[in-house]
This record gives sequence, C-alpha cells and structure tokens, in this order.
Amino acid sequence: VQGSVYHLIGSLLPPSDQFLQLYFICDDCKETDYRCNKVPGMKPELGNLLQNMLLHKCNIYVMDFKCVVENMSVENKQFHVVIRAEKKPGNAHRSRYNEPIAGEVGAVIFGQEFSKRDIVLKGRDSRFHRICETNRIYDAMQYPLLFCYSEDVYSITISQTDPNTKCPLQKTVSTASFYSFMLTIHCNEINYLLYFRGLLNQLLVDMY
Repeated sequence: VQGSVYHLIGSLLPPSDQFLQLYFICDDCKETDYRCNKVPGMKPELGNLLQNMLLHKCNIYVMDFKCVVENMSVENKQFHVVIRAEKKPGNAHRSRYNEPIAGEVGAVIFGQEFSKRDIVLKGRDSRFHRICETNRIYDAMQYPLLFCYSEDVYSITISQTDPNTKCPLQKTVSTASFYSFMLTIHCNEINYLLYFRGLLNQLLVDMY
C-alpha cells in the first residue's frame, strides 16, 4: 500500500460489525463504545458529542445509511433487491408507470444492453466495492469529520474560469490546484481544515 489511503465499502450488513457498517447498525451507545475502542484515549463524552450532534444530524450520508437500516428487518435474513426500469408491478394502475411525455429527459442511453443499468441492493455479501478517488462523494465518505455536512468537494468535471470574464473554460481544474486553493489561508477567512492536525496530514497524503 505504501502509505496511500484505500477506501473500500462493503455490504450493508456484514457477518459482524466492521469497517463502515459498525457506525450505522448499532444503537447510539454501542456506536460510541465502538468508536472509543478504535481510538485509544478517546473520551466517551467527546465521541458521543461528535457522533450525535455532528454526524447523525448534519451528514446526509450517515442519515441515509441509518434510514435504510431502520426500515428493514436485519435478523438473520439474506436478501437482494433488483430495480429494473422495464418491469412493472402486476397490480399497479396501468398509467402509473407510463413513460414521461415532457420534452426533457434526465439521461439518454444508447444501445440495447439495459440490463447493465440495473441497481442491485444486497443485504449481506462477502465482496467489497471500491469507491473511486475521483468520485465527487469520496472526500465526504472518507473524511466525515472534515466534511461533516457531506458536501461534494473535488470533481474531475470542475471547469476552470477565466479570471477576467468569469466565464467557464473548456479546461478542467486539476486535483493539485483544487486542494492547493482549498488549503490556502485567505484574507478574512478561517480555514477550519488547518485545525485537524493528523487528519489533515492524512488528507494531504491521500490527495497528492
């Protein structure tokens, strides 16, 4: 690995609490205990404050995970759900799933291989899925305390802007340029990222 950060996300319900899942499948007290056991010397009061007042109430990804878990039965059940756009429930109203007639579309898909567009949600499996470091949600998922409001940070599609006309250019912003600007101390602004010490060092290694 040589010091690089690798972010893997497993199934929602693994055989035992581990990795990302332990933060979302337990009650608040057990969640705090897990965090304190993972970080030697961590005060339970501080862990509980960060967990409940920051992550659970501000981070939309944490709220999404908790919502999914709270709305399904997790007692020794194996399941998977496949969402397919071309299938309709047999007992549904015949017009409910009609194609839209508006002049706007959200996506245009060429070709006939629609099965590759299926969305599969699995409760338990043994695989891990890597989140690409260029994904716009990578930073918020990897560093929930740095980006506690789950804001999108860097994306390879961010366009450069002409400093004179303020119009977007065809060139995109590089990773190094983006994070260099984000970590710069600007006049009359507080850069809160610079207060995170070791976690900031990990972010720097990860991004550069």
